[in-house]
Amino acid sequence: MNCAWKPARWTASTPKKDEAAFADAPQLYVNPVDCIDCGACVPVCPTNSMFALDELPAESARFAEINAAHFN
Repeated sequence: MNCAWKPARWTASTPKKDEAAFADAPQLYVNPVDCIDCGACVPVCPTNSMFALDELPAESARFAEINAAHFN
């Protein structure tokens, strides 16, 4: 992991925290193929928006679909 805000396995289209586009991004995207499900992002997420897939709340399932669609 490069840092708590931009793991190395995140897509290049995800803006870094210090870039202007960061504030306008509808969500940050994690490549589901590259993700190794280590869970390192979960405790450091400042908005508590990261979950292990098997712990994803039902009301957040649509975000997993949006995330996956970003890479298709």
